[in-house]
Amino acid sequence: MKALFVAHSCELSGANRSFLSNIIALNNRMDITVLVNKKSGPLQDELIAHGVNYIYIPYSWWYAHARNKWYKRIIRYGIDFLKYYVCRIVSYCYLKRIDLSIYDVVYTNTSTVDIGARIALKNKIPHIWHIREFGNADFGFLPVVSRYSQKKIFKKSARIILISKALEYQYSFIESEKRIVIYNGFNISKLISKQDHKLNINLVNVLITGQVSESKGQVQGIRAVANLREKGINIELTLAGNVDQDYLKAACKKLGDTKKWLHVLGPVSDMKALRESMDLELVCSRSEAFGRVTIEAMLHNIPVIGAHTGGTPELISDCKTGMLFEYGNVNQLEEKVLLLIKTPSLYNKIQLKARVYASQFTLEHTVSQILKQIYSVVNKKF
Repeated sequence: MKALFVAHSCELSGANRSFLSNIIALNNRMDITVLVNKKSGPLQDELIAHGVNYIYIPYSWWYAHARNKWYKRIIRYGIDFLKYYVCRIVSYCYLKRIDLSIYDVVYTNTSTVDIGARIALKNKIPHIWHIREFGNADFGFLPVVSRYSQKKIFKKSARIILISKALEYQYSFIESEKRIVIYNGFNISKLISKQDHKLNINLVNVLITGQVSESKGQVQGIRAVANLREKGINIELTLAGNVDQDYLKAACKKLGDTKKWLHVLGPVSDMKALRESMDLELVCSRSEAFGRVTIEAMLHNIPVIGAHTGGTPELISDCKTGMLFEYGNVNQLEEKVLLLIKTPSLYNKIQLKARVYASQFTLEHTVSQILKQIYSVVNKKF
């Protein structure tokens, strides 16, 4: 079987790490070629290292990226709108040089690019969409084509894979037989901590992983930690991920000098090493589609406190596999952090239960489910 896998970017974001893991696991089961929209990048480096072929074609997102300030949103929307339609023309010229009829299935990672769906429709090939984000609710993306056109293309896909039940609800306009929830899978042996993590009550280190932006809600964690410090708790916060400086500046407004306790690292290549020194991890997102970092923290014996939104409640059972707080309620988040610090027995109970729970999210199980869906749509073709 020959499959064309479509990447939405060439960076190693959480979505692309899941994408790459699936490709590596599936590459010995089928002949995979990956379509990329840049000539080089970290994703291509990994594909080369694992002997996976890729093709470059300049295509763009059919969403405009979010910006915090209204005038920046307008400018960004105009740029992304033009980029999308220019790239559609250019990609059409590139695609004419490629024999696409050799592929049995097209698989697109995330909902942000439509080139895979268009290739599949034109060449009458089954298309699978693996959707990993809400779009507007979690990242503030705005479509550069009409919602009607988007829904029409989604409906024409052979299968829609969604990474949580919360996300599936957003796509309830698609026939139920086409939708399936498949949770992300992880290479457990590489992520699980081999040592028991002991809470350091003399200096509590809290981590938030992911892009520092409005959609990820780090302001709640920053203010909760600031409040706890005012109450005499020796606690520090580390942010790991790309930073929207305007958002970070607004989040720290009126907090005075934060340099002593707020550590902004930017992107971190070795998260496992960073988590060795962490006691708690927060997931403050406005609407997390799944929560890859939630499972990673659980495997590392770090209790997670997450906002009760999106797919997070599907992963965290309050006071069992983690703790939940009402999104936007900084006082409640502060109380949950303090409860874990002051109750070692609860901290240890959550560590154990969360680690056992997270261990079921194996890459092997996820890949087997994806493979089943691929064979299902390909067999219908013949």
